[in-house]
Amino acid sequence: SVLSFRVNKMTSKYTVFIRTKNSDWILAQTLTSLFSQDLKFNVRVVDSGSTDNTLSILNDFNIEPVKIKPSEYIPGKVINDAMETIKSEIIIMLNSDSVLLNPDSLEKLVAPLNEDSNIIATVGRQIPRHDASPWVRKDYEHAFPREELLPEYIHLSFPLTAFKRTVWEKEKLYTESWGSEDSEWGKRLKDKNMGKIKYVPQALTMHSHNYNLKQLFNRKFIEGEADYFIYGSRPSIF
Repeated sequence: SVLSFRVNKMTSKYTVFIRTKNSDWILAQTLTSLFSQDLKFNVRVVDSGSTDNTLSILNDFNIEPVKIKPSEYIPGKVINDAMETIKSEIIIMLNSDSVLLNPDSLEKLVAPLNEDSNIIATVGRQIPRHDASPWVRKDYEHAFPREELLPEYIHLSFPLTAFKRTVWEKEKLYTESWGSEDSEWGKRLKDKNMGKIKYVPQALTMHSHNYNLKQLFNRKFIEGEADYFIYGSRPSIF
């Protein structure tokens, strides 16, 4: 019930941060899985101009989002602005289309942050949806393995990541590009030896996308632009 969801929002050590836009096709599942977690937390949602039933679903879960215009949505800036008002010790990033699969997923995700002062962030394991294309499944199996070791190109992944607020206070997210803000931030934290980032495969969520050709082009264009900032690579026609 909605009343039980309200009980989960009484503590302030953890805040789950979600960004939404036209997410009604999956948002109810995401929120149901979120409020079924054993962990107690606050919730912060920023919506960037939803025109479907997203706002109605948020209201059903007793969540009042911060609303911004679509033109104002620059991922790093949105997160930085929200962080200025979030005072929790640990922030959990969860995509609006990221469905937690176990009731202890968040507890396992934040446990290393509470147990080891050298760990500044954690990354959960993403598994593809049931309708994922074969190439998507293969990609996710490599990117998010069962073993506790991420491939070197995965730094952070905001569909399911937790981090300490203190590290954000020292290093804000970048705002020069529209995408890959999680990858850029994670790589910068590593390069500056800010602390350890731990992969927690026991923290499970379901998240993947089947892109058509146009969507794939747009996605790769955004990621290519971001790589220019992250790795200092030179842009090319490819």
